[in-house]
Amino acid sequence: MHELSLAQELARRSAEMAEGRRVSVVQARCSAGVDREELASVFPVAVAGTAELEGAALQLEGVAARLECSCGFAGDLAADQVFGHIGLCPGCGCPGELSGGLELVGLLFAGPAAGGAGAPTSGAVSAPECLALGPHAGQRRTGRAG
Repeated sequence: MHELSLAQELARRSAEMAEGRRVSVVQARCSAGVDREELASVFPVAVAGTAELEGAALQLEGVAARLECSCGFAGDLAADQVFGHIGLCPGCGCPGELSGGLELVGLLFAGPAAGGAGAPTSGAVSAPECLALGPHAGQRRTGRAG
């Protein structure tokens, strides 16, 4: 179940970024190569037992799948050109790994830090980070320049 591994990585990275604060909402973007319904259904399993994330809501925004092909095409694909994490190039018809996948956009906090210490907090952290699919799995690219 590919979406479960994505949800687990999203939960791991979100907990890391929370730095002990309680998260009420995890905001993410996912490309057409990710089954949003499946991801949303397994997210509670992925966050179960984590002090920072248990009970957090997942807000998903769908974005177009992107492909960069050796023929020179680089751009968004139509839904009928996407098959899981593989896309068909509209330029040459060759299959290729989609870039993107799942991007952590932000966290919304509410309440005291996990474990009950510290003053109540609320706010957001926004640090876009792509949780890659396919051959780049496990590699993370931040959305920050530099």
